[in-house]
Amino acid sequence: SSSGLLGFTVRGTVEGTPKQVREVAKSIPNETDATTLEAAKQRALLDFYSEELETTRDYVDFLATSTQSEQEIIDAIKAVDVAAVNKQLQAMRSTKPVLFATGEVKDFPSIKQLGF
Repeated sequence: SSSGLLGFTVRGTVEGTPKQVREVAKSIPNETDATTLEAAKQRALLDFYSEELETTRDYVDFLATSTQSEQEIIDAIKAVDVAAVNKQLQAMRSTKPVLFATGEVKDFPSIKQLGF
């Protein structure tokens, strides 16, 4: 895919939420390494198995809705390399973020005021 969405949820007061948003943004790395990527790939495989293949109902739903086989997805996860992840991290940081907020937001600062 050439695009994606990285989302996170913060919950707090109008005064405290901007700090939380900045802390989350700072926690996103500029690059990854082979050890971190391998752990992420193992988590992705585990998530795929538990969400799509573990129970009969999930597997039948997967078969009915997926355009790819389970092996194609497993192979795609295993094929991800450090260079590809770092390229995506760089692309992500090269654009301004978008903020979606719900609740009492009239006093919430803008993206510019948050320092992005």
